[in-house]
Amino acid sequence: MHRSSTIAIIAFLCTATLVPQPPARAVAAPALGHGASFALERSRLAGTTAGPRYPRLAGFLVPVEESLLVGLLAAGLTDRLIRIAVDTNGHLIAASLVLTFPESGPDAVPPLQARAVSLAAAAFKAVPALDELQLTAFHQESGYFNAYRSDVSFTAAISGADAAILRRTSGPVELQMRAFRAWYHPTIRPATAPRNVDGPPRAHVAPKAPPFHGNEHATGFSGDASDRLLELRDRLAGHLRGQIVGGKIYRGPVHRRALALTFDDGPMPIYTTLLLDSLRREGLKATFFVIGQRIRQYPYLARAIVADGHEIANHTYSHVNLTHLSADDTREEIARAQRAILSVTGRTAAYFRMPGGQYNRAVLKEARRQNLTTVFWTAAPGDHHQISDEALQQRMMARVYNGGILLLHQGIPATLRMLPHVREMLQARGYHLSTVSGLMNGGASTQAQR
Repeated sequence: MHRSSTIAIIAFLCTATLVPQPPARAVAAPALGHGASFALERSRLAGTTAGPRYPRLAGFLVPVEESLLVGLLAAGLTDRLIRIAVDTNGHLIAASLVLTFPESGPDAVPPLQARAVSLAAAAFKAVPALDELQLTAFHQESGYFNAYRSDVSFTAAISGADAAILRRTSGPVELQMRAFRAWYHPTIRPATAPRNVDGPPRAHVAPKAPPFHGNEHATGFSGDASDRLLELRDRLAGHLRGQIVGGKIYRGPVHRRALALTFDDGPMPIYTTLLLDSLRREGLKATFFVIGQRIRQYPYLARAIVADGHEIANHTYSHVNLTHLSADDTREEIARAQRAILSVTGRTAAYFRMPGGQYNRAVLKEARRQNLTTVFWTAAPGDHHQISDEALQQRMMARVYNGGILLLHQGIPATLRMLPHVREMLQARGYHLSTVSGLMNGGASTQAQR
């Protein structure tokens, strides 16, 4: 269906220099200002001038983010709203709204649900082309938005199709909320919501080590000379044989032109939805190394990964550098992620990857004790470092060989733009892309999950 507008979302796609893109859909972006200059309004959007303190725009699909902001301002719904993000994979358009909601207890549920319904109605009215809206509420009003905060009170998602049903639904807010996929923190969980057995305390509690944000171009092994020598021996054997060595996969079979496609971190608002759609369109299956805390906070996104036939794997609960933890804390980081994956998806992960590739003998020993095979990688282009599309593509293709394991991340716009073109180039060279279990099992579709 053709959707006319004044500003096209093709501006987003034009940033890709090498990757051919499908035609983008146009989305309305009403003019801002009403007498003020556009430059002044743009400054206010960024919070850099005097005037109304607007929610911060993420800067991904800016014309549409501005359209959404205008609609929410008109509806009087920007109080407590701290971030607006919109992005696309060239086919779907997804938005994320982040707000603060410090209340707790049973009395907090009705106003929270009312706000969710109002935000959804205003968002889809402002941007009719929107395919998915996702909401995140933080308990604390301070702090920056990031993917590792534990003080998440509530999350929800609603598709464009469900929003159309919502518009035709009258009655109490509780009835309208049935159009959403939602998660509530246990301290505000309504009686009808599923019980979450792995929720943290209400207040944000810093992990015993800070979330890892380091460089993943190479792994980092910690140990004495003897430990390093043994690890080097296993690594060489793993690369030469393309087999599991000491409970570790460094590389897949060397005689097959096959690669494993893996994505770390997440689930992520906006990007898990867009990535799953892109993989579906490209006919690809991948292994998702997920963070247990994010699985708990966005269970419907985790279930969507499994429902699409992808493999789900363990990336710890809090995404911490495990070499900074005690043996007991390392055990709990891995085990708690396993519990979250099982309780949300019904799957028991068979594979494990340590955040940032930082590990030691204790980490490897604990993974094996929990019946997990540790998975490394052969190509990590560093998509999370905001490099250009051209550099990302070149880095990806530079280390492609039989049995390779490709490491990418959820939440990266450039990865979405690159994926179709890289898939085409790899398949033109005769490579088959699959999950980790597919790589190790000769392309068999049976996933290494129980």
